[in-house]
Amino acid sequence: MKIEQFTSSDIRLLPPLQPEGWLPLGPYYEFYVNAPFCHPIKYTIDGCMAGIGCAIRHRTTGWLAHIIVAPEYRRQGIGTLITKWLMNFLIGEWQFKTLHLAATPMGAPIYRQLGFRRMSDYVFMRNGRLKDETPTEIVPFSSDLRDAALALDAAASFEDRSQLLEPHWAEGRFIKNNGVLEGYYLPTLGEGYIVATRPEVGLALMRLKHRNGGVAVVPEENREAMRYLIENGYSEYRRGTRMIYGEPLPWRPEMIYGRIGGNLG
Repeated sequence: MKIEQFTSSDIRLLPPLQPEGWLPLGPYYEFYVNAPFCHPIKYTIDGCMAGIGCAIRHRTTGWLAHIIVAPEYRRQGIGTLITKWLMNFLIGEWQFKTLHLAATPMGAPIYRQLGFRRMSDYVFMRNGRLKDETPTEIVPFSSDLRDAALALDAAASFEDRSQLLEPHWAEGRFIKNNGVLEGYYLPTLGEGYIVATRPEVGLALMRLKHRNGGVAVVPEENREAMRYLIENGYSEYRRGTRMIYGEPLPWRPEMIYGRIGGNLG
């Protein structure tokens, strides 16, 4: 039994660990293997991959992601061992004081036992469709927007996620008002990240993202987003719990109109 680095050759071994109802694990772990700020691991027993997980480093905060145990190895404490290893890596080696994760109902009790606390719920909504409308004030990315875009994300997340955001600016859609950046949508980042300073801007970007329907995932604190989705036929079908370990951060979920993903907030 040992914990080892997860490599690209391990991606083909993921199907038996695939949880029902989850998006395919392969693209996530391909990203983790290739991103320098991600540290995927595997837990092996007699050469068999019994569990997996990943530590993700932002500048001063960390995330734990995709901690999964193969069905035949569950209820043996492997999920706890993987979680502890990832926590020790981020806290011990990188001196991070704040860790995050998004928990399923199955995983939440384990994380609570390890000191994680509930922050919020992400609300999953579907079966609706927003107005097919592209905001007239949309502008493409230009280099002069970069600092303002990073500052807007930091205001919402209270994290420095520049390494994560950097590859996605070119495909982004940005809204400015009197020269001030008020929101943007990054369609190539995770589930399609939307952050905005005002509801009018956030809802306009949601119309762009969900003009053909699709699943919407927003923090429960964003009442404006949830109200608008319900008015347009969306209904809640499940939730995921966002949890924190260590020092609390004053994140602003009311600014999030589309999360990146359960692995990144």
